[in-house]
Amino acid sequence: MEPISFVFADRATVPGFLGLDVQSEVIGRILEVKPDRILLVCDETVDLLHGQYFAPLLNGGAASAGAGDNFHGENLPPVNKYVLPSGDAAKSWDHLSKLMEWGFDCGATKKSMVVAFGGGALMNVAGLWASIFYRGTKLIYVPTTLLAMHDVTTSLKTSICSQGRKNNIGSYYAPIAILIDVAFCRTLPRPELFSGLGELAKNAALLGGKHAEGFRTALSSDRINAEHGGSGDEFAMDDTMLMQLLALGIDAKMSVLATDAYEKTSGMIFEYGHTVSHAIEKAYGDGVVPHGLGVAYGMLSSSYAAEQLGLMTPEARQEHDELCWLLLKRWPLPHPRPSVETVMALAMKDSKRGITSENEDEISDVLLRSMGDVVPTSTSMLSKFPCRYVAEWLEDIGFPTEGGKVGALWRGECVVVVVVLLLLLLLLLLLWSFLTCFFSFFKLLWLLFLLLLLLLLLLLLLWLLWLLLLLMLLLSFYLILPKKGSTVATNYFWLTIALVIVWEILATV
Repeated sequence: MEPISFVFADRATVPGFLGLDVQSEVIGRILEVKPDRILLVCDETVDLLHGQYFAPLLNGGAASAGAGDNFHGENLPPVNKYVLPSGDAAKSWDHLSKLMEWGFDCGATKKSMVVAFGGGALMNVAGLWASIFYRGTKLIYVPTTLLAMHDVTTSLKTSICSQGRKNNIGSYYAPIAILIDVAFCRTLPRPELFSGLGELAKNAALLGGKHAEGFRTALSSDRINAEHGGSGDEFAMDDTMLMQLLALGIDAKMSVLATDAYEKTSGMIFEYGHTVSHAIEKAYGDGVVPHGLGVAYGMLSSSYAAEQLGLMTPEARQEHDELCWLLLKRWPLPHPRPSVETVMALAMKDSKRGITSENEDEISDVLLRSMGDVVPTSTSMLSKFPCRYVAEWLEDIGFPTEGGKVGALWRGECVVVVVVLLLLLLLLLLLWSFLTCFFSFFKLLWLLFLLLLLLLLLLLLLWLLWLLLLLMLLLSFYLILPKKGSTVATNYFWLTIALVIVWEILATV
């Protein structure tokens, strides 16, 4: 395994190791810590695909192929395994609470160690648990997805989701080691591998240079092909390319977080695209849109806003968006899509809201002038801008508006009304023909006169009701008027004027 140093400013320096097919080395590094108990936390998918990876540690079981017999004996610490649901479903108060109870029930002590074995969501919740269990328990990350390997491991953030918001509860906590076996990527389904590539696209846009060039080369290469692999849902990329992309991804984040461990200032740039991304992911529902792909779409919304604000030229935006579409053309958003209003309501609940003191019609995200050129602000790397730019972009790429749906429904209802009126007219003509067969012309005129008289009486009744309503409004206005500057009084006044105008128009017609 190749050593990698994860430096988080003066907060922590975490030893890391990167390799391919390095099961024995991973287990050996874990045992070097000499915990009194190992608390292995994984998710259902990882347990199904890689449940035997730590077999040499579990109940003295036989090692899987390539692990050897180095880890058998009486000196092995006891291992307890807990399986969480896959994806963001694990990031809840309920599962965090159950982890707490399980840890105590296992007999874990302050000398025990948590091994988070899974993707980004699993590492988020297991990391948060380790950070508060006995006020901080030893933690080792063993990531199994491309996204977790280069993006989650390179951050001290841990989190769960609450009240329909994304990552709004969490802490900053450093593991004691990060152990990366790239072999896990061979079993990743296509959306998961794309998710990891989405965050790499973000790094490429933020830093430009070798990161952008490396990403373009990888995504344009013949060595990346959705047709390869064991099943149609798999996405093949050779091991050498994966290692290169991982090295680029880790280098990108560490180059910034080495001076901003808590991602409050310069490190905030890695929130690029996440405001709209989190909203889209939540609007679709957990697990429908992989996180990294949501980020790539969020980047497109931010580039649109930057161009509308005059910060990004059309040429710079085209270069930026082409980088995103290298990935997104392979994975379009599914249909039916949530409404613009739904996405915007969720975006307004983003966990970063308030940092830039947005107004109620503003939203914030990182903005770029061009690839590698971030727009700085006085307090952070976040810029605030009108919400309408995001709404316009969502409409442009095919998200429906609730108003549009209502309009379409209204047009359909109009057609129905016209058809009904035509049928009524036809029925009246038939009725007239029928009556003329039995009544004289003068009798018909008498019937019409009676109908007109009834109509006039109804109009008189409506007029009296109108006068009563008008008097009530004027009385209310009179009662409220003494309160100077009353908004309610002003509203009553203009409502009265509007009703009078409407009535006069109707009376004239």
